[in-house]
Amino acid sequence: MAKKKETGLSKGLKALFVIHGVGAIFTGVLLFFVPEIWAKLNQYGPIDNGVMRLLGSYFLALGFKDWFCFKAKGLVEVRIILIQEVALTLLATLACFYAVIFEAAPAIMWFNGVLFAVLFVFWTYFYLKYRKQ
Repeated sequence: MAKKKETGLSKGLKALFVIHGVGAIFTGVLLFFVPEIWAKLNQYGPIDNGVMRLLGSYFLALGFKDWFCFKAKGLVEVRIILIQEVALTLLATLACFYAVIFEAAPAIMWFNGVLFAVLFVFWTYFYLKYRKQ
C-alpha cells in the first residue's frame, strides 16, 4: 500500500511558527514602542527612532504572519512563507556576521547572527522536508 502524503503541518513546524512568532512580537514591541530600551539592551547606538520603529513594524508583521501560519490547515498555505524565511534568515545571518567582522558592531550581534543561523537551519529543514508536497 502506498504511503499517504502528509498534507497538514507537523507539530515541529507549528512549534517553530510559535517560537518564531513570540520572538518576533517581543522584538517588534520593543523596537516599535521603546526603541531606546532595545538599543540599550543590545548595546547599540546612536539610533534613529524612526528607522527602529519601521523595523519594529516589520517584526510585528512577522509575528502576525506566524500566527496565521500556525493556524493554517495545510502546507500549500505556508510553502511560500518557508521560502521567504529561508531567504530572510540566510541574509540576516550574513548581515550580522559581516557587521561584527567588518564594522565593529556590538558583541550582541554575534548572538543575533547565531540565532538567525539556527533559524535558517530549521526553516531550511522544513522547506526541504515539504518542498515536493
